[in-house]
Amino acid sequence: DFKDSTKQIAAADQAGLGLPERDYYTRTGDKDVKLRDQYVDHVAKMLTFAGETPEQAATDAKNILAFETELAKASLTVTDQRDPQKIYHPTTLADFEKTSLNGAPFASFLEAIHSPEITSLNDASPNFFPAMISAIQAADVQTLRAYLKYHTMTSFASQLPSKIDDENFNFYGRTLRGQPEQRPRWKRCSAAVDHAL
Repeated sequence: DFKDSTKQIAAADQAGLGLPERDYYTRTGDKDVKLRDQYVDHVAKMLTFAGETPEQAATDAKNILAFETELAKASLTVTDQRDPQKIYHPTTLADFEKTSLNGAPFASFLEAIHSPEITSLNDASPNFFPAMISAIQAADVQTLRAYLKYHTMTSFASQLPSKIDDENFNFYGRTLRGQPEQRPRWKRCSAAVDHAL
């Protein structure tokens, strides 16, 4: 708890973006538009690896960008996230469900993931959750399925077949970070074991 260091409290925070942060979705310069186009191409390639036709993957990738843009618009900026006053909104679990989640059963979710029991939490980004619920309700099921499929693939890319791992690095490593090449897989596996231990 930011205002009481003797307490450990739960927190709910914004997330769900495939690009690093909010401004990647909201900036309007030519470079930013090009990067979003490259992101859509990357998402489409990943979805084809998951079995979608190129046409369906292209449609889903555009819809994923639109969905994530709605999440980004409701997200705090990086500067705002550094301001302790803007990320400190303690609330009860019941109020969080009622106001931020529009009645969505968050307590049931916590139970399903075997979370320790909580009665309160810090809602670090209060504008985000209502916008997320609205975006989910407005999206079609195919977009939501593709969104979940893509994010699962990119989260586990290093443990999936090489073509998925390579494509993921091509966008996130080369395009976004300017890394010329990825470390050999055996080194990354060794580092993952070290980290796990």
